[in-house]
Amino acid sequence: MFFYLSKLLDFLVNPLVWIMGLMLFSIFSKKAYRKKMGLRFAVGVFFFFSIDVISFLFLEAWEVPGKKLVDVQKHKVAVVLGGFTVMEAEPFDRVHTNSEADRLLHAIKLYESGKIDYILVTGGTASLWKVNNTEADLAHDLLRTCGVPEKAILIENKSKNTHENAVNSKKLLTEKGLWGDEIILLTSAFHTRRAMACFEKENYKVFDFSTSMRNHKMHWQSLNIYLIPSFDSFYRWNLLIHEYVGFTIYKLLGYC
Repeated sequence: MFFYLSKLLDFLVNPLVWIMGLMLFSIFSKKAYRKKMGLRFAVGVFFFFSIDVISFLFLEAWEVPGKKLVDVQKHKVAVVLGGFTVMEAEPFDRVHTNSEADRLLHAIKLYESGKIDYILVTGGTASLWKVNNTEADLAHDLLRTCGVPEKAILIENKSKNTHENAVNSKKLLTEKGLWGDEIILLTSAFHTRRAMACFEKENYKVFDFSTSMRNHKMHWQSLNIYLIPSFDSFYRWNLLIHEYVGFTIYKLLGYC
């Protein structure tokens, strides 16, 4: 039930849905002042969420910065959170990745650099549709393709959310005799705060290694981010609001 409610929440917290609702309110309102109020709010919400500089400011405050490889000490295990494959993409004879693929690629770099002995990928499927594989299983294929040996790969393929990632990974690490040491946690920078809180709630010792940073210094040198509405800004806001709400709900439920 929690899984399906989270999908509904994803829809409800999307700023584009708010704008659509305000426009419909304006269209179907019978009183003139309500029509004007709905339209004004719709335009105001559109400009607030469409200007890049605003979303970058909030993103800068929320993202956990990445660390340099030279600053990473030797660890036994790196835990990689799912969210980097496109489960429904065809053809199904290969693995399709999205913009979060650095989660896995940077784990491979850590392994090649001798920083870790094992890569644990945690993630089942977050799709509402029936799919043939889990995300962790697809990641296993990618890791083998990239030359990571079988002995260095650990797969947890039952989790549907970040809380379950932490709980189920703990069970697997305990079974493998690897529980108790500090882990390197790899997930996207916008997701690191909630992920770290969930893992620390389960008594992990965590070294965060953020990936897929969306806020870069080069962005601030362009005049476009201050003036021109951008659909990318809506995408960033959708990620941020999802994390704000998700973090709050996880706190209330005791997950983090």
